[in-house]
Order: sequence, then C-alpha cells, then structure tokens
Amino acid sequence: MKSINIFFALVFSIASFSAQAQKAAVQKENITVYGNCGMCKSRIEKAAVAAGATAASWNDETKILAVSYGPTKSSAEKIEKAVAAVGHDTKNFIAKDEVYNKLHGCCQYERKATDAKADVAASCCKSHEQCTADKCCDMAAAKVDCCKATEAKSACCTEGKSCCAKS
Repeated sequence: MKSINIFFALVFSIASFSAQAQKAAVQKENITVYGNCGMCKSRIEKAAVAAGATAASWNDETKILAVSYGPTKSSAEKIEKAVAAVGHDTKNFIAKDEVYNKLHGCCQYERKATDAKADVAASCCKSHEQCTADKCCDMAAAKVDCCKATEAKSACCTEGKSCCAKS
C-alpha cells in the first residue's frame, strides 16, 4: 500500500512539473495593429486566434494587440500576416488595398506610412536613383527621383516595375 502511495505521488509530481514546463513555453507579444472600433476588435482578435494565438486582446485606444501563443504552433509574424490579411495594417505588414477598401466605413482607419512601407521605399532607393516616367507608374514628369517620390517608390517596387531594377 505504501508503495502505491509513493507511486501516485511520483506520477503527480511529474505531471505537475510537465504542466509548469508547458506554461513556461507560452510566448506573449504586443503587436501594433491599426483599426478603429468594436468591429475591428472582433476581426483582429479572430484573425489572431485563427493564426494560432491562444489568447488575443486588441485595445482600440492604444492600437496594441496583446497575444499569447505556443512557439511551436504560431509566431508573431504569422499572427501579423493573418491580421493584415483581414484588412488591418501592422507594424511589419500592410493590408492589401482591395481588402482594406472592403472594410466597413467606420473600420477604415487613417493609414499611416508603416515601417513595412518604409522598407519597400528604402529598397527602391538602394537599387535605382532615377526612374523614367514611362517605366514608372505613368508619372507625368520626365524623370522622378525614387528616393523623394513616396508614391513612385512604393507603387513601382511592389508592382515590380522596371524603374526599380538596377541599370
């Protein structure tokens, strides 16, 4: 009888230790996500959970999405991509314009130049300083300085136009 009690105590100890180890593996992140209202909150949180978050809570005032996830099942990048896919820009990923434009009017937040857009623009500047109008987004001027014309940089580079290729 005594050996059975010791056995169960040992099993219980191992199970408790295993549960603690699993809890320690949970990652917590705060992700900047743009949106406006309760509909945005619901959409953002659902996208995060669908991408593997075990918990997701978005604050419309701070624009912060607090998520928890198991690192073997998800990542901050995967969650950000899922949120961008439903129409909400994050620090690192931009929602496609056609998805953003389908959001309800109250959900259409003022889009800001995020770090991801800045990275696209920077890559254009590294590869080519000048673009000709006929090759770059049908701009009116004969020559456009890609490092100064934000619209030209991001649109040309994301569309793979030849103006952003090295000459």
